[in-house]
Formats: sequence, structure tokens, C-alpha cells
Amino acid sequence: GGAAAPLWQLVEELNGLDVQQLSLSRTAAAALSVDGSLYLWGTPDADHDHRFATARRPTRLKAPPDAPPFTAVTVGGRGLVAASGGHKQGAWEWCEGEAAPVPIPSLAGYTVTSVSCGEEHVALIADGAVWTGGSNAEGQLCRGGYKKGGVGIERLPDVKQAVAFVAVSCAPFATTILNADGFATACGSNEHNALGLPSNDPQVTRIAAPRALDLPSGVRGLVAVACA
Repeated sequence: GGAAAPLWQLVEELNGLDVQQLSLSRTAAAALSVDGSLYLWGTPDADHDHRFATARRPTRLKAPPDAPPFTAVTVGGRGLVAASGGHKQGAWEWCEGEAAPVPIPSLAGYTVTSVSCGEEHVALIADGAVWTGGSNAEGQLCRGGYKKGGVGIERLPDVKQAVAFVAVSCAPFATTILNADGFATACGSNEHNALGLPSNDPQVTRIAAPRALDLPSGVRGLVAVACA
């Protein structure tokens, strides 16, 4: 038979750029270059009306004049994108149906260092604290309780600990949080044991407040977290 098709293909529009971050969802994708420019592409469908990414190939975002160079980007299942703008510049977001980013009012003046989106929620690290917003149907906002409707982006209640939070990562309906000591917690849907809960909790289907991951004996000091 003929030669097999290549497994990897060059994204010509990004060739030659210094890309520092990529983020993908089922229907959209984003690339962030080191100069703070965003390149977006995707294919909206009946359930994902994201106007910010409609081109089939990467297209540079025409950011608003007052938008700073972006430093992080994340694409969610519903087309939500949040990007931080550097030191004390807060964060920006796109909601479904919007073609341009808008600042997140609650994060004005904060330095956002980590952002991640799930199917219908977003989590951020700002000045060492955790902020979440969106749907809380599965407890994925880590605020306690469950709520199907949208919730504004707010800071989580203070946690009694001596170190700051450094990273967040969202699955479709769950959130994992990492602090500077390498200690990780998670909340939200526990389908397929996604939260890494202790084996004696097999009937727990969702958690509304952060709970420690059940790591193997001897594992200490995580340096990163990633959810899919």
C-alpha cells in the first residue's frame, strides 16, 4: 500500500513564531506568542457559539486598544477564553456570542498567573489566591454547595495556610489546585475517580469543597497539575 499519512502536520500560520502556550477545546483552539499576541481558530457548532474563533486556520486576534499583551490563555468547552494581562493587569474573557474580549471587573488590579477553563467554568490564580466562576452544578467552583446557573468570578474564601496557590487546571466539570509547597486539592465531578479521592470513597460522585488528592505513598512536592 501507499505511505501512511503523517501523524503530525505543520501549522503554517504559526511557523516561525515563538509560541509559548497552546490551549485546545473540542471546537476551538488558541496559541499565545511570547510578544503577547493571541492566535485563535475553531469551528463553532450548535452547542458552541464562539464568535472569537470561527476561522479554520489560526488568525491573529485584533485586541482592543486598551488590552495589554497577554501572558496566559485557556479555551473552555463552551468557547470561554480567559487571558491574563501581566502585572496588575487583571484578566480578560470572552463569553459565547461575543467577538471581542472584555476585562473581568472583579480581577482589576490583580496579577493573574494561572488560568484554566472547564466546560462551563473558569479558575484563576491571582496574587496567590484562587478565583472561580461559571457553572457550579458539580461543585467545580470549590465554594461549597451546588448551583446550575452561572456564578460570577469571585475569590474563594481564605484558606488557613502559610503558602500561596500557584496553579489551577480544570477538567470539564472539575478543578485541581496546586500550592507553592506542592500540595494539590480538587473539587467537582468525581466521574471515573477524576478527583483522585481515597479508595475508601468509591460512592462519592462529586465534591463541593477542595479535598486533598490521594497520592501514592512517598510522593511529595508536585510541580504541576493538568486535567483533561
